[in-house]
Amino acid sequence: MPENDPDRNQYQDSVLVVDEDAATCRIISNMLSDTGCDVITCGSGSEACQIAQRTKPNLILLDTYLPDMSGFDALKALKIIDQTRDIPVMIISTSTLPGMMDKALSCGAVDVIAKPIDRQLLLNKAKTFIQLRRDAREIRHMHDELLASHAELMVYKLAIDSVPDAVVISSPTGTIQYFNRAFIKLTGESADTPLTDRNITTFFLNPLMVIQQVKKVTDNTPTSVEAVLWGKGGEYPVLVKCSTIQSAGNDKKKLVFLIIDQTERKLAEAERLRLESELFHGQKLEAVGQLASGIAHEINTPIQFVSDNLRFMQDTIPDLHKLQQARIRLIEEAKKVNVLADVIKEVEDVMKEVDVDYIHQEIPSAIMQSLEGTERVASIVRAMKDFAHPGSVEKTMTDLNEAIRTTITVTRNRWKYVAEMETCFDEELPLVQCQHSEFNQVILNLIMNASDAIADKSGSGNELGKITISTRRIDSMVEVRVMDTGDGIPKDIQKRIFEPFFTTKEVGKGSGQGLCIAHSVIVQKHHGRFDFETIPGNGTTFIIQLPIEQKG
Repeated sequence: MPENDPDRNQYQDSVLVVDEDAATCRIISNMLSDTGCDVITCGSGSEACQIAQRTKPNLILLDTYLPDMSGFDALKALKIIDQTRDIPVMIISTSTLPGMMDKALSCGAVDVIAKPIDRQLLLNKAKTFIQLRRDAREIRHMHDELLASHAELMVYKLAIDSVPDAVVISSPTGTIQYFNRAFIKLTGESADTPLTDRNITTFFLNPLMVIQQVKKVTDNTPTSVEAVLWGKGGEYPVLVKCSTIQSAGNDKKKLVFLIIDQTERKLAEAERLRLESELFHGQKLEAVGQLASGIAHEINTPIQFVSDNLRFMQDTIPDLHKLQQARIRLIEEAKKVNVLADVIKEVEDVMKEVDVDYIHQEIPSAIMQSLEGTERVASIVRAMKDFAHPGSVEKTMTDLNEAIRTTITVTRNRWKYVAEMETCFDEELPLVQCQHSEFNQVILNLIMNASDAIADKSGSGNELGKITISTRRIDSMVEVRVMDTGDGIPKDIQKRIFEPFFTTKEVGKGSGQGLCIAHSVIVQKHHGRFDFETIPGNGTTFIIQLPIEQKG
């Protein structure tokens, strides 16, 4: 690549020489060969400004006489541009007048060198200004890194302060050097109280246990121990986790303590939520497992449509090919009048053989059935995916009608053999703020219970029962009703149906958790109402009422 190509090594160490005389540019380039920089040359002030913005050279040598503007005007333009104002510029001039240096310096140049140019003088000055430019860049880079490091430290400090658990950093002997806001809150100390000269073990009622753990962690083995922390607000059972950190280039290690409050109330609440969550997801997995074989069957039938019809289309393609070949031959032979009649007869025979009318009649029907089959597969898969997808723990505005439709599709194999499904949805139903996946689970439980109730009533009979699901708005609430034509709920167990583990099903067929979890989801988590109406021998209707918007 030629040396005056401005695109070579952009943003690398370079010197820009600006002189309308190409010979002068070559001479100066040779003089600067020992600087270790690439030399870029151009012959006008406007071009110099463009190249300087793009390549950001370490030094610019600028002749005073240029074809489009004076060297001083070009210098002023370079000093206006943000990308080039800091680049050192040396003026090249044939004039030796005393005012030349003053004028150049006033315009922003760093020096003036006179023609004819002394090679060694130019080389010395260029190396000096290039090094100064490199040093300036390095200082600016270091300054930027320092600012970035400071900003990063502030982010870390804010992050540690935002941690809900207490964090303390100490010397290897336990002298506190840093603590976050959670530690202040846990100990009840004032934010103005000097704590950095205290030993962390003084905050525990069992300091010897903590000291033993500190000794272990100094051997690079993270440890944890249960302890009792005392503060002005009382005593708190805590879990103390201790580990070491070491800064780069620093041999001294520091101890990091994570102190987690473990009061009985929090432990009990956490345990309750954990068990409830496990129970809820276990019930959901149990239901999905029972539906899996049915879903496979539901998918198999429409796939068979697609397979058969595609096989039919595949079998007809050779016939269509034979017809096409015959038509081609007809066109070719038509040019020969003496055989036209025989060829036409041959084409007609082939068309009769392959039954073109039948093919034209069946292909649209086959394609339509294929589309219907694939759409049915897509509908089932979409519903299963929507139902099985992990839900957000946040309550969101939900279309209950669509959620119920999805659950009906997912449970189709469970109810279609024992009942007809009828829906009566209020299409003007507003969106309801709820936990989507939990609502789906409630509806699934009710549909499966309704299917079981109808199946138990009909026994091995072929008569189908009916499940009816309806929605409507009542003032600030939305009501969902799930009605079945089963045997109803006997009066002697009506008060127990929401109890945990209560079930009337055979062992292994039910966990007794479905209605209990449904009641908890609707009443406790969504502040709604969950009730039922039943007539023994005639069926049951479960009634869900949810507020449109949750409070608090």
